[in-house]
Amino acid sequence: MRKVLASILELFLVSLIASVHFSSLEDLKGVVSNFLKEARSEVQVVAYGVNDRDIIAILEDLERMGVIVKVVGEKVSGGLEAYVDTADTLLHAKYIVLDKKRVLFGSANFTRNGLGRDLNAVMIFDSEKVSTFFSSVTEWLIRGVEPLRSLKTNFGTFLLIPFVDGEKEISRILRKAKKSIKLCYYAFSDEDIFALLKYLSSRGVSVKMILDDWIESSRLSRLRWGGFDVKIVENPLLHHKFLIVDDKILVFGSANLTESGLHKNVEVIFETQEKDVVRDFIEEFERLWEDETIQGFRI
Repeated sequence: MRKVLASILELFLVSLIASVHFSSLEDLKGVVSNFLKEARSEVQVVAYGVNDRDIIAILEDLERMGVIVKVVGEKVSGGLEAYVDTADTLLHAKYIVLDKKRVLFGSANFTRNGLGRDLNAVMIFDSEKVSTFFSSVTEWLIRGVEPLRSLKTNFGTFLLIPFVDGEKEISRILRKAKKSIKLCYYAFSDEDIFALLKYLSSRGVSVKMILDDWIESSRLSRLRWGGFDVKIVENPLLHHKFLIVDDKILVFGSANLTESGLHKNVEVIFETQEKDVVRDFIEEFERLWEDETIQGFRI
């Protein structure tokens, strides 16, 4: 009986995380476009950048069809009404809420490069509970209503920065490492995270990183990187933001490993141990690590 219940629960959790999509494998613009076209009553689009012409055209079509369209961003183009974030922090989260039932969330801006050239990932959730969390963030950005700061579910936990200390949470997860850490990030400049990784490496934890060549402008580039195995990507832009601990725990979202990304910006990160999702990101990491078509070098 327990095995049957466990199997049912596993199928239920997988159905909540409907899919994971990587730009290295498929057209993210197509994924986002098809997702938006399923809207029937309301669409919330939140991102630093929302300016892809085809995405804007779909949103305009939905609006003409009577769908309520809310767009929140720092850089928004087109004839849509855009609510500009008035907070003192940078709006860096990237998500879409569909009919308050489904959520598309990840590292990609809804721009031509974000959905095309850059290396990114998005996840789709079929969950009213997750939709409520993200909708609360939208209402906070538009109206200043107090948002949900975190959401714990059976398949993972969502955290909203700056209400939650991102550096503290990332450090907590990294300290669980016994065997390995894999990091894949656009920007990395947080010295405390770097120091923790050095300590864990000295304790025998394998630390592998895939980083955009943005790192060359970081103050961390002047420090000693001994003990790490690193691939620096020069082309295309590596815009991923995820880490994997012991091939069991995944942290994914919009936040870079920077002071602003972990403390000040409006960011959402997701922690999960759901096996299929973690495996997908392990495969993405290994695919980028071994892919010789991606211009980069190891240090």
